[in-house]
Amino acid sequence: MYRTIRLFIIICLSCFLFTGPETAECREPWRIHTEEIWNIGGEDSDLIIQWVGLAVDQEGCIFLTDRMDYSLKKFSPDGDLLARTGRRGQGPDEFLDPCQVSCLGDRIYVSDIQKPGLSVYDKRLNYLGQIMIPHAVFSLQVMDFNTIWISSMMHTDRPMMMAFDSLGTLKQSLFPHFSLKKSFIEMTSFQWQDPDTVHVVFHWSGRTCRFHRDGRLLWENRELEKRKPETTVINDIQVPVGIALKNIQTDPYGHLFVLGGSEMPNPGRDIFVMDKNGKICGQFTLEESSHMILIDEKGYLYSRGDMGMSLIKHRLDYPDAMLPAERRY
Repeated sequence: MYRTIRLFIIICLSCFLFTGPETAECREPWRIHTEEIWNIGGEDSDLIIQWVGLAVDQEGCIFLTDRMDYSLKKFSPDGDLLARTGRRGQGPDEFLDPCQVSCLGDRIYVSDIQKPGLSVYDKRLNYLGQIMIPHAVFSLQVMDFNTIWISSMMHTDRPMMMAFDSLGTLKQSLFPHFSLKKSFIEMTSFQWQDPDTVHVVFHWSGRTCRFHRDGRLLWENRELEKRKPETTVINDIQVPVGIALKNIQTDPYGHLFVLGGSEMPNPGRDIFVMDKNGKICGQFTLEESSHMILIDEKGYLYSRGDMGMSLIKHRLDYPDAMLPAERRY
């Protein structure tokens, strides 16, 4: 079964490749602009070959996984390479297909699509050990040292996300509020806004939802929903074709940023901005297609360039309507 899950998520990756003040309700469309701060890597550099997972700590240091050279890399806030670790293999500090990364305090957590569990590092990228989680990890967020949230392949009665403790023991499962058709696959990406509230996007159906920790649906946006998802069959499982939504992020002001997928007018480039109630109030388009976006605690947005060979850091230019009164000009 794990081999089937692993195969499916590898196929998915080929398709893809914090608490703040509440947002103001929008009365007119929000017009957001981006300014590129730096762009590292690229076709003429071997700094990054194909990055997949990304995390930024409180100091602005960047941690990313590079699937083509089986590594975890650390960069300064200015984009300078500070450290690198990892190699091909199945032992300690070795990867077969490094994927998601999450940081908390002085710890860095890294998943590998081709083997279960998480590798744990300190901020100098010294290998500390392994947390055995018996699932392929597609989305990852470490909330505290004893609460590790992941999502994996979801179908029929499987949960949309699960929490594990530091020993790899299941603590909690959250299930979707709607039923999936038999043999139909769905995948989710999520971000916890605070310990009790999580935002979830469903990649193929195109739903964006906000849930309470106890599983209650707080709101749902279906404006970007795919009405009749096209499917294909892999190992007797119906796999949707075409990704509606890729991932979701929250900025320091509480706005939600949702990256559109291959079903949008500009695949992997359209970003939809929602208010606190899940209403789409704005939209902007990246220069290059990205498999994910990340917004750090200081409000900088990161995206992919050159088909994963470069990492781009952007500054977001907000209209006054999106800012708290003390930040308006």
